[in-house]
Amino acid sequence: MPFATIFSIHCCLIEKIFWFVCRALANLWYFAAVVLVLYYRSGALQSSGSRLMAFSVGNYWLQRTISLKRHSRGCHYITDDIKKALPEIAQIKMGVLHLFIQHTSATITVNESWDPSVKTDMEMILNRLVPETLSYAHSCEGTDDMPGHAKHALLGGPNITIPISDGKLALGTWQGIWLCEHRNSASSRSVVATVQGCPYENK
Repeated sequence: MPFATIFSIHCCLIEKIFWFVCRALANLWYFAAVVLVLYYRSGALQSSGSRLMAFSVGNYWLQRTISLKRHSRGCHYITDDIKKALPEIAQIKMGVLHLFIQHTSATITVNESWDPSVKTDMEMILNRLVPETLSYAHSCEGTDDMPGHAKHALLGGPNITIPISDGKLALGTWQGIWLCEHRNSASSRSVVATVQGCPYENK
């Protein structure tokens, strides 16, 4: 048998062995991943210190659009409004609340909730950072419109995420949810709320 033919057969065998080994390793990793997922879902892995828990009851999803009443320009506390609109949060053992405001001239954010003067100071700071006296190319909707878009971007855009622990929003002692209204004359604002988490088994 010619040497070239022997060499070709030898290379072909090596290639087949190589791909067989690769496929076997891939299947092994897949099997390990499946076992790990089943291990987590069984509730075998729990650590109360790190609040890492696994629940066999599965995930809970809820999405609802909240209509916030018209607010004057400035910063406003809306924590109670959000809680009132989402009583289902009390059913969640551990999860998250995502809030998305469907506007670009108002912002939803988290800030100080104890001293009301913080709201006044924040409005003053935003007005100094983005004055209405500048010459803006986008001005067809009023002098407060483009500054409103800029303030919206500076405060982090349209959404926030808050953890849920033991049926409550896991906000800090002095934290609250704010609606920052950047327009002089605005209508009601719409916020899409998405709740996701592991519910209590007996609630």
